[in-house]
Amino acid sequence: MKISIVIPVFNREKIISETLDSILYQSYRNWECLLIDDGSTDNVGEICNEYVKKDPRFKYFQRNRVPKGAPTCRNIGLEYASGDYIIFLDSDDILHENCLKQRIEKFREFPNNDFLVFKSYLFEENITDAKFYWNLINDENLIYRFLKLDVLWQTSGPIYRKSYLNTIGGFSEDLLFWQDYELHLRCLLQNPSFIFFSEMPADLYIRQGSLDTISRKTSFTSDQKILQKRIDFYFDMIGNPKYKNALNEECLKQVVVSVVYYFCAQFIIRHSNNSKFRINFNKIIKRTGLSRYSYFQSILFAYSIKISRKYKISLLNQLFVRLFKSVPDYHIFDNNKVGRIKIDMSE
Repeated sequence: MKISIVIPVFNREKIISETLDSILYQSYRNWECLLIDDGSTDNVGEICNEYVKKDPRFKYFQRNRVPKGAPTCRNIGLEYASGDYIIFLDSDDILHENCLKQRIEKFREFPNNDFLVFKSYLFEENITDAKFYWNLINDENLIYRFLKLDVLWQTSGPIYRKSYLNTIGGFSEDLLFWQDYELHLRCLLQNPSFIFFSEMPADLYIRQGSLDTISRKTSFTSDQKILQKRIDFYFDMIGNPKYKNALNEECLKQVVVSVVYYFCAQFIIRHSNNSKFRINFNKIIKRTGLSRYSYFQSILFAYSIKISRKYKISLLNQLFVRLFKSVPDYHIFDNNKVGRIKIDMSE
């Protein structure tokens, strides 16, 4: 059972060796690693070629078509892959030495699944400083949590059956952001057969302290144009009738209220002093079929958060919760959100 590991590469000469070493020393040996270069301008290509010479299971390619970006590179890797199973690994993440072994053993045990999902560690600069897991499983609907932007797993968390990825068409190459988020939601809407092994040991280290990624260098909350694009994308997406079928009306209302609050809070806290607040509520109402009251409630709650933080009036938020029956999931923008999505392993 061969595993193909697909890695988009762009200007990672300082850290990619750590990622490739973690693959080279896997206890499970039947793998190939496809490195797809997205037009690097540093010496990362030379490093990749050194690994190709060291072990022919490494294969290095240049992106051979547009558009530029990780989704295109991942799809090219999928086209080149000769394995039966696929893992999309980011070029700054690190595999536990038994990662491939654990994942393939579970596919042997549950051979009829489309994909399997495993827990990950989060670390800053070195895997020894990993203190948190990604992510918690609870009794909430998975689509509900994803739509609330409480993303349950990231790009490298799943191992896919290659035939399944070919069926769903891989990544959407025209998206400038949230490509893995969109893929995961698209998968869930199709009622796939999968298992999340939340009780298994984490087998992947995700680097959260690195600043040499687009998502970390350019915060979409601090850039008004990027934030606006994400707002437009999200509410175009949630207008899909499949979400109304997947969630009952109350769940969908809570999702939309929470996310409207989240986006409102981003604008209000970061941009209200120097820009015009813009969310097309008529468009949202038309697409979701929910009342205008819910959206203005979200705006009001976002303002209450800003005021309570600025003047340190914690009772204001508690009062808001008591006044309204349906309140946004304010943890979505809370500084303590880490407590909801990660487990402190030291406890």
